[in-house]
Amino acid sequence: MNADTHLPRTGAVSPRTISIIAEALSVPFTASEINTLFAKVELTDGTAPRLMSKIELIRRTLLEAREEPGGEQRIKDFLCLAIERCKLFFSDLEPISSALASDGLELQVVNFSKGSPGKTRARVLPVEPSAAPLHTEITALEAELGARGYIEALDRYGAAVKHFAAQDHTSSNAQLRAALESLVVHLAIDHVGYLDDGRANQGAKAIKALRNPTSPGQPKPALVAGQPLPDDDGGLLLQGVWGISHTGGSHPGASDAQESRTRMQLVTATAHLLLRHFPRTS
Repeated sequence: MNADTHLPRTGAVSPRTISIIAEALSVPFTASEINTLFAKVELTDGTAPRLMSKIELIRRTLLEAREEPGGEQRIKDFLCLAIERCKLFFSDLEPISSALASDGLELQVVNFSKGSPGKTRARVLPVEPSAAPLHTEITALEAELGARGYIEALDRYGAAVKHFAAQDHTSSNAQLRAALESLVVHLAIDHVGYLDDGRANQGAKAIKALRNPTSPGQPKPALVAGQPLPDDDGGLLLQGVWGISHTGGSHPGASDAQESRTRMQLVTATAHLLLRHFPRTS
């Protein structure tokens, strides 16, 4: 399974977000005005709009730009220019802002005034550092899970990524929790003699087996590859991420785009840490 087929490129406007932008911005502008905005950011040569609905005009133009060199920036420029000139309520921008957050982008709008377009200023900025794009980390993790034969963890994680890309945050959170549980159970079986009793909800027990806690008054345990993690070398991190994975999970409205993205980053990074510390057994 390749994450690139369903995960939005880091810092890029996804097709789903483009559809949300098209729906929102088709309301305050005529087709001619939309085409004028396109021309100002070099998304069109200024010819008359094609005969289609305003939503489809925006959607198709932005999707085409997405595949062109420099197109991503022109999409962002168009969005910002449109927001600066539109007459929507600020609440009307919330779906766009939430969708962009799922793409790893932040919409910043200042001096927003429904009745006074021209004073508003908008920017779209990346949330993640370009040195560590999330989609690259996800692709590498999926490859490692597959190579080890951790198919249940791989399938759950892949489902979490798909739901994340579709901006279904609650479903993504639920699948992430299941993926982490499957991973820790299999690592505990392979490396520390954990016995799978066949029951559900073994994550907490498996994590206990994977940790080597520091006892009061005793020296700090050594970090040894393939052996339980000392608390200061990842044990407490694992326990904390496991705890976080159970909050704001599968209940609608319990998780927004940024919280879901942070959860995806935490679980992905923790899984990489575990797989490095507990190497392949064959």
